[in-house]
Amino acid sequence: MSTVPRLDTDIFVELYESVCEQRDVVTALYRTFFSNAANLIAALKATESHAEREKTLHTLKGSAAMMGATCIARLAADLQQTCGTMQADTLRNWIDHLDAELDATRRDVDAQLSSLDASEAK
Repeated sequence: MSTVPRLDTDIFVELYESVCEQRDVVTALYRTFFSNAANLIAALKATESHAEREKTLHTLKGSAAMMGATCIARLAADLQQTCGTMQADTLRNWIDHLDAELDATRRDVDAQLSSLDASEAK
């Protein structure tokens, strides 16, 4: 697997600037993204349908890319292409990895939000 940044900070900054540098708005947008992504991952765990998995992964891939969650977007894209041929145990492991990446991305976003606080304090 190639290494991609967990969070594309350029996209994070573009998002922040596009909402007139309102930290609360950016926080709410990421909170919504994380909630929706967690729901999508839960749906992946619950479904046995290949078509539903592909649709869910497509949605996750797009929303992650828009929010700069590049590792999640890449994992979702890879899974979307291969989930139909994976054994059930392997697929569950990849979905668990996606879930762990969501948590790690949340920590990266929190760090970026904290750096905004530090910048505003200056």
